Amino acid sequence: MALSLKRTHCDSESIDHYAQGVNGHSQKSRKVKESEEQSDVEDIDINLDDESDEESLSSPRQTSSNNTGALEAGTIERVEVVNFMCHQYLKIDLGSKVNFVIGHNGSGKSAILSAITVALGAKANATNRGRNLSALIREDANAALVAVHITNKGPDAYRHDVYGDKIIVERKILKDGVGNYHIRSSSGKIISTKREELTAILDHMVIQVDNQLVILTQDMAREFLNSSSPNEKYKLFMRGTQLAELAEDYAVVRETLDTMAATLKRKAQSLPDLQRKAKESRERYETLKTLDSIDEKIEELSSELSWSQIIFKEKELKSAQDDVIRAETIVNDTKAKLAITQNKIGVFDQEKKEIQEELQECKANYAPSLAKKKEVEDKKIDLETKRSEIKNDINDLNTRVRSSKATIKSYEEKIAKSTELEANSQSLRSSLGSKLVEMEAQKLEKDDQIRGCKEELDGLYKIKETQDIKQKEIKQSLDQVKTTIFYQRKKIEELLAQKSNRLRAYGSNIPEVLTEIERETRWKRQPVGPLGRFVKLKYEEYRETMEILLGKFLNAFLVEHYEDRQLLMSILERNRMGDAMVIVANYDLFDYSHGEPDEKYLTILRALDIEDEWVKRQLIIGCGIEKILLIAERVDAEIVMDNGGPRNVKSCYTAKAQKVGAAQGRRLESLNRYRGPQRFKKEIDSDISEAEEELKLSNDKHYEIVQRKRTCDQEMDTIFKNIQLTMHKQSKLEKEVRSLSLEIIQTRDKIEAEQPVDVQVLIDEKRTLEQNIERLKAQFSDLKRQDVEIVAQLNDLLGLIQEFERSDEEYLKQLEIFRKRILETDDSKQEIMSMLNNARDNYNKEKQRLNVKRSLVQQLEATVKEWTARVREEWPIRVETERTPAEIQRNIEHEETRLQVGQESLGCTMEEAHIDAKEKIQIYEEAKKTMRMLDGLRKYLIKSLDDRMFRWSEFRMFITISARAHFTYYLHKRGDSGYLKFRHDTEKLIVRVSTSDQFQKGSTRHKDSKSLSGGEKSYSQISLLLAMWQGIASPIFCLDEFDVYMDAVNRKQSMRILMDTALEQSESQYIFITPQDASNMKPGPLVTVHRLNDPNRRPAPGAE
Repeated sequence: MALSLKRTHCDSESIDHYAQGVNGHSQKSRKVKESEEQSDVEDIDINLDDESDEESLSSPRQTSSNNTGALEAGTIERVEVVNFMCHQYLKIDLGSKVNFVIGHNGSGKSAILSAITVALGAKANATNRGRNLSALIREDANAALVAVHITNKGPDAYRHDVYGDKIIVERKILKDGVGNYHIRSSSGKIISTKREELTAILDHMVIQVDNQLVILTQDMAREFLNSSSPNEKYKLFMRGTQLAELAEDYAVVRETLDTMAATLKRKAQSLPDLQRKAKESRERYETLKTLDSIDEKIEELSSELSWSQIIFKEKELKSAQDDVIRAETIVNDTKAKLAITQNKIGVFDQEKKEIQEELQECKANYAPSLAKKKEVEDKKIDLETKRSEIKNDINDLNTRVRSSKATIKSYEEKIAKSTELEANSQSLRSSLGSKLVEMEAQKLEKDDQIRGCKEELDGLYKIKETQDIKQKEIKQSLDQVKTTIFYQRKKIEELLAQKSNRLRAYGSNIPEVLTEIERETRWKRQPVGPLGRFVKLKYEEYRETMEILLGKFLNAFLVEHYEDRQLLMSILERNRMGDAMVIVANYDLFDYSHGEPDEKYLTILRALDIEDEWVKRQLIIGCGIEKILLIAERVDAEIVMDNGGPRNVKSCYTAKAQKVGAAQGRRLESLNRYRGPQRFKKEIDSDISEAEEELKLSNDKHYEIVQRKRTCDQEMDTIFKNIQLTMHKQSKLEKEVRSLSLEIIQTRDKIEAEQPVDVQVLIDEKRTLEQNIERLKAQFSDLKRQDVEIVAQLNDLLGLIQEFERSDEEYLKQLEIFRKRILETDDSKQEIMSMLNNARDNYNKEKQRLNVKRSLVQQLEATVKEWTARVREEWPIRVETERTPAEIQRNIEHEETRLQVGQESLGCTMEEAHIDAKEKIQIYEEAKKTMRMLDGLRKYLIKSLDDRMFRWSEFRMFITISARAHFTYYLHKRGDSGYLKFRHDTEKLIVRVSTSDQFQKGSTRHKDSKSLSGGEKSYSQISLLLAMWQGIASPIFCLDEFDVYMDAVNRKQSMRILMDTALEQSESQYIFITPQDASNMKPGPLVTVHRLNDPNRRPAPGAE
């Protein structure tokens, strides 16, 4: 490693001027670039209008091969945060070399460094700003986002063809501490969301986020610069240079090699024993070779046995092929009978059509007679109505005549009495008249009050009616909510039961039922069920449709015998599940493929994974699942089901539980929603949460309705009270009015009694009534004449109606004849239809039998072919034999007995001895080979580890020499001297410094860093940090608040050394954070200054 010591001179004039800039006394012209919208940061280009001899802090010295001296891959181009720490939104574009971030305390400078570490995968405690990531979210926000743009150019770029010129790493932080990564390309496309990809990027670009020397946070920098001990400095040096990590890895390797040596030593002790066993097995095998002749004969017999089995199976195949030919003949005969029966149905349809045509002709012929009959009946009704009116008029005339005669008689009596009365009392009539007027006025007043009460009652009754309707609505709503709460609670209980045991989705006591079924021993064939246990759904979007269509079949049980059904029903009833369906069916695994539609259509059968073949057949029989289509969208389903749908399709359903299509035209029918337990759903936690949320909403609604009911009842009580008060008032007024009315009547009677009668008036009234009676008699005669005429017309109409009724009887008899003929035709057709169904069933059964026999032939052909191929592999020459396999087997057993007698003396068979010898020799050779290989590998690894430890020691020596030299070099730049003492045995790093003041006083003693002043200590620690950085390969270095304990002079010198180091000796990117001013800093292509806005301080409560 080549070391270069350079020294730069700084005159006192420029230092004094810089100190004035730090204290804010000099006014500089600044050029400020506008930042992004809603950003808190400003990138500031600063030009110093000072004398030409003033030294600039951004010296343009470069040693890199490119123009700027910066890396093309691995540096940070941009940092962007949203709702992170104190920033609502911040975007800052970093320069490729040196970046200064300045701002007052609280402006969020350190948040930029925290954002970099968090975005690149560090934990929250690495920032020293919180125990968890949620602590970094801005107050009043629910989530935060940090994004870092990493350059990705040049030959060292990471997957440049995928990511482009930059890699964007985004990390989202949620309030609960959970977050995720989005790693994007330069175009913004998400490439990965995995942490492993971020780790690969950081490893490729050598970005060490967790290296405390590479990224010094505010607290870490303060501790390093002021209070770190020699041990802490040494540990930090070892960790920062990754020497400690390498040492730990080598220690683990050394321990593994020691374990490996012990294991090899233990294994080597078993080799002689393995060698002895291999030798014994070889000798035993050689002895058994003498029994080869018997073994060869057994081999010949085995060949004959194998070929005899094939010959026997070929005979079975020939018999099965003959059965197929006979079955095909039966199927053809059945098909012919089916065609004949279908033709007969057409004859009956034609006959029924002819009868219906005759019936329509008969109805058409009789239609005019029906119309005429209706006309006569309508006329009869009109005449009867008119006669009834005449009778009412006659009765009215009789009543009026009798009334007039009675009135004439009363007038005659009054005329007789009036002549006898002569005296009257004028004063009494006058008094009674005044009293009458007064009482009538009171009555009118009370009548007005009564009308007011009635109007008030009408208004109250209308309000009561409205309130009644409102009460009924509230009661209905309350009942509905109570019912809903009941079923929701029941649903939650069922879901919780299902969660503990998924079988309870098929019934609350299904686990107990299955336990009893397993315990029962009297089954002829153990029941299968519930059927839903053996059914799994492949397509989740059809779950609700499947629940509706399969319905109770999923909860059903399947038995083969009626005795088993009775036994199962008793178990179900004991467990309160007597309503469960029990299907009795033969164990028939028939072929159903001929009834399926084209393979391009998804049927219920194809959408299900059914484990049990018997269950599958019963679902095909009971539900027709092989002929029901499933199509996700209604429009697609209507297109498929147009004109009746494809062949072998019975119906079609969508993912939204809609039935599409009918026999004629298009038809859409929505199925009733399924509200039972979810039998196809694996995870029900979401259903439980949803049900609990619905129950909570229902309880809230119940409380609201109860409050409304209570308010409505109170309003109704008030209305009832008002009605009772008004009715009581009205009753009292009506009683008073009745009393006044009675008094008025009595007073009028008294007045009339005292009033003299006018006799001439009575005589005139009598004469008028007598004339009126004569007029009424004339009207009576006219009405009587009209009644006689109407009666004659009615008699004529009755004759016509009787004739029509006789015609109706004949017409109804004809209709009855037609009806009987149609029924006879329908009965005959139904009989033929029954015969057709039987013929079709017979055809299907015979066809199924034919398919089974064909399948058996195919299986036998495959078996013969497979057996022949396998036998030819071992015995390629066919052996023709007439002996049965059993006879050949007896010969083989006889020869094997002879061989066994010879082998018993050795304790094993020839094959066993061969296998044993081969295995033990192989075990010994492999063990010996493995021991040699592992021992060679161990020695090689030991040598490799020793070489690596030697190189590690050299690396440590070179890095410590470099650190010492650079530390001395950086102190010389200030006019000081010092050295670093590495004590590797005690793990200490001791810093000794002698300042320029000591030189002036003639002292050459080096002091410990604790005895230095604050500025001197900070500068020496900065020099130590820069010396350590020389031994670390990293594309970025970050340092936070390194100058808080420095005065203007030390800060100026520290700035200069940082700048010189960054610009001269490295291609890395540097980010320095300081709360001090940077007005004397001259930005350029290699130096960028970022100033953060001052924080917004809210006034304390009560402050003016």
